[in-house]
Amino acid sequence: MTPNTLKLFSSVRYYVIGSIDSNIELLLKREGAIRSSYLTQSVTHVLCDDYESNRDECDSAKDIYCIPIIKSDWIINCSKYNSFLPVEPYYADGKLLFEHFTFANANLSPTDNYKLWALVTYYGGKWSSDIEQLKCTHILCSSKLSNDDNNNNTNKRLYDAYQIDVSSVFLITPDWVMDCLKTNERLDERKYHPDLLLDLAKEETSEAPLKTDVIPTENNSLGDTSSVVKAAPHHKTHLSTKNFFNQMEVNEDGDNNSLDDTPEDDHIEEEQEFDGEVEVSKPLRTKMTIPQQHGLKKTSSIDPAKFIIPTELEQKTFCPTIIEMPKPPPKTLSELKYFTQTKHEQIPSTQCLLGCILFIYEKEYIPTVSTNDLLSWSQTICNNGGIITDDENNVNLTHFVCAYRTSELFRVIYGRGNVRMVTAHWLNDVLQRKKLFVPNLAIHFPAPFDMSDVNQLPLAKYLITLSGFEGIERARLRFLIRSLGGKYTGFLGKWHSHLICKEEKNGDKYDKALEWSISIVNGIWLSELYLGNTCALKTPIDERYTRLIKGIDHFSFDSIYVRDLLTAWLKPLQVTDHMLNIAIKKHNEKQEPDPSTIPSLPIAEDNTNGDMESASKKIRRTYNEPCIPQDKTTSAITTLTDVSVMLSGFNKQSLARYEEIIKNLGGQISLLPHCTTHLVMKKCLRTEKLYECLNYVTYILNTNWLDKCDREKHFVTPSDDDYLLYNDYKPNTILRLSTEKRLSRNNKLLFSGYTFFLTPSVQPSISILKSIIYSTGANIIREFPSLRQLITRDPKTHIPSVILISCDEDKILLKELKNGLTINTYRIDFILESIIRQEVLINDEQYILRL
Repeated sequence: MTPNTLKLFSSVRYYVIGSIDSNIELLLKREGAIRSSYLTQSVTHVLCDDYESNRDECDSAKDIYCIPIIKSDWIINCSKYNSFLPVEPYYADGKLLFEHFTFANANLSPTDNYKLWALVTYYGGKWSSDIEQLKCTHILCSSKLSNDDNNNNTNKRLYDAYQIDVSSVFLITPDWVMDCLKTNERLDERKYHPDLLLDLAKEETSEAPLKTDVIPTENNSLGDTSSVVKAAPHHKTHLSTKNFFNQMEVNEDGDNNSLDDTPEDDHIEEEQEFDGEVEVSKPLRTKMTIPQQHGLKKTSSIDPAKFIIPTELEQKTFCPTIIEMPKPPPKTLSELKYFTQTKHEQIPSTQCLLGCILFIYEKEYIPTVSTNDLLSWSQTICNNGGIITDDENNVNLTHFVCAYRTSELFRVIYGRGNVRMVTAHWLNDVLQRKKLFVPNLAIHFPAPFDMSDVNQLPLAKYLITLSGFEGIERARLRFLIRSLGGKYTGFLGKWHSHLICKEEKNGDKYDKALEWSISIVNGIWLSELYLGNTCALKTPIDERYTRLIKGIDHFSFDSIYVRDLLTAWLKPLQVTDHMLNIAIKKHNEKQEPDPSTIPSLPIAEDNTNGDMESASKKIRRTYNEPCIPQDKTTSAITTLTDVSVMLSGFNKQSLARYEEIIKNLGGQISLLPHCTTHLVMKKCLRTEKLYECLNYVTYILNTNWLDKCDREKHFVTPSDDDYLLYNDYKPNTILRLSTEKRLSRNNKLLFSGYTFFLTPSVQPSISILKSIIYSTGANIIREFPSLRQLITRDPKTHIPSVILISCDEDKILLKELKNGLTINTYRIDFILESIIRQEVLINDEQYILRL
């Protein structure tokens, strides 16, 4: 895949709050972005151009999902410069220094123009290419309008700027911008008028021809500028040329987030004589440190930790950082010997991580692992003898747990040469085996690919299936396929690119793959591809990858691809006698082995609805098979003597408060929707709980009801203003009407008797959709349905035998259905909107996927 085929926003999944320009949406779609109709943690950006009018929903997105809420201007500028820009200047709720200002260039040099544009737009300002008094608020000038410019009209833009006689438009020098950033406040523009540069320019140019930006005279060195200050009492600039930035450098090491206009060194540089003229050995330079950004997801080659103004912004391209690996030891692979710990055989199994000091790079695991699971990891590691550190600069660090090799932090820590770079999969296997071991699977090593850009992954256009693998082997291969950007299906079709087979001539898939000329490979092909050997994709396929003899290790690989990562394992971790004695003592004190293990990756379900629940609670409320409706009468449900409340969409603090209110009033905290009578939400968010509870609960309420119950000291009958409003529809009583529809049909589940088949790329995740669909009484099949199943209907109910649910990304899987067959394929919104309305919208054409 060539870079020219990549789309700018292919890694963006966005959610819109309020409304945005339709042209913005067309631009996003054209550049590969995907719009999400519900707010989950799979969303990367939230777009909102009117923060104040949508403050409640924006606050929920920030508090629960920690997703940046940005203006649509970010999309426009990213498209304009064909690169991801930092999102901090475009925060919808941001209060930036130049937020209400519009700047224009009068006579700046091209270099100054680009750099000042970057500064003022980064801090919220706008940039105008035209000098108009109705548009501009500040016009940047590098010099005063001279008589020559006025008479000859040689500098028309500067002349036009001086003709503007409006009190709301200011003529300023670039020093005003720099000093405002230094003090973090708006300064008086009158003290920075370009006319104040005149006297200083004459004084500086009176001694000798101009060779540098600042040339000291015999009586006025760089270290003493008092005379200059007296000459221009209302202006702090030392510059007399039109290039204000040619002496600027970025200070990456300083902690001071300010702009300093003093020389770099405190001492005065010695003057040197050259051809009778005075030269400065080191020019005057200005240090600049830009405040770091917070909450930014790295989606391009620009470093999101700091915004550095490039030297030549005209290039408009940014090269990614190349991670240089240290040279491996001058030994052959057969001579290398790797170690785990000293006294390894004496370490008890319950203290298998003894001597290990680990740093977990949580940023790379947050998308797939909940916060509660990350906390349980730390606890389990400590229980097994390890130590968790939050300081990546810890000099005693032994293991860096990360998912990818592409981050700057990986490069820094890897450069030490003595830190073992591993993944959570390795950590999980160590805790299950109760023994430290050298990584021996591909998934034990960080991936060398940038997973944020799915179009650049090696298997981005490949469709793959498996044959002969079961259990953990199958799960690991599926993880490798998806990590490399490939699509996995449980069935085989003519459009598949590869079949990964365990043994030769084993099953129908193998025979069909030969018949359809589909490439048949072993697991080694996938493992080495994951480790960076993209040559495995070349045709003809190497013989090593097509060998399917019995007993082959499908997870083996050539260790040459991880030799650099194994360098840190050449020396064992030091375990002292004192550490060993303490570990043995802890082991003996335990009454029984610790059954807790680190959660396996990848975790499909995340904390999508924002509730601070434990992993065990999430598992208990997930439906893994179709629900069987229980007979309940309306009167039994609506009584307030046995109230079971489920809370959704709350942050940790609010959740604890309302749980305490419910318990004090004698109610129960419900974890299963079919055991719930009341669903309470702070604001209507399309969460998994909402869709599941709509099939069972009697009331869907807001927090006013619980506050009212708390004041009355007992559960009260909900009034009209206690019902949750669903703002996307009118009337806003849609949720209340939906529950009444269900009650009118005696609580019969909406999709009872229906069967669905979901294609691989349907979002949200398959595990979440399964739980939602099962809660409606429907069934899900794993194998691709036959044509007979797709065209037949139940003779009594007229319900299709199987309904296909798919998306635009999976149209290739359904191309055989175009051949004159009238088989409707539906988008996932068909199911979700049917649940919201509590009626099957099977005849609504807006939910039909056009093939």
